[in-house]
Amino acid sequence: MMKHKITLRAGLLAITGMITACVSLEQAAPPVALLPTANGNAPAKLALGRELYITKCAKCHSVEPVKDYSSTEWRKIMPEMAEKSKLNAAETEAVTDYVAAALHLR
Repeated sequence: MMKHKITLRAGLLAITGMITACVSLEQAAPPVALLPTANGNAPAKLALGRELYITKCAKCHSVEPVKDYSSTEWRKIMPEMAEKSKLNAAETEAVTDYVAAALHLR
């Protein structure tokens, strides 16, 4: 009986941890309407970047919150991820611009 209680508590703790660790898509990848459009970033280009970020990146892993990494880290991440997800130059630029704009929401 004691083993059952420990297993049940461990299961409940794990479920609670998963629920509280969840991040909404809007938190992970902020909607374009919330992003600054300075530096010549057209809303359509940012929308393409967000769409690619959500769809292409999520093929290999969950959508990581943009703000989990600094701009320096993103500069290192993007070339490898763009290659792995087979983004062309325009798509890579759109995702890069989207990430940069999302980082300015801090």
